[in-house]
Amino acid sequence: MNDPENITVEQARSAKKNLLAQLTDVEEVNGIGITLRDGSYGLKVNLIKPTKQDTIPTEIDGVKISTDVVGQAYAA
Repeated sequence: MNDPENITVEQARSAKKNLLAQLTDVEEVNGIGITLRDGSYGLKVNLIKPTKQDTIPTEIDGVKISTDVVGQAYAA
């Protein structure tokens, strides 16, 4: 298991691919990105609207996941 205080960008990229595969059918997901917090990388899931509590995991492959309800994205 990865040390959540010492996640590299490469580890976050790998975890992002796994999370994307896991959340493909979750219609509330607007996007998944890599974020840097306190010197360690993590993942951020943007949501159109809140989901059930256990829909989005809090970590994958030792990489922490945060969520944010940002609403629907529209092309300009």
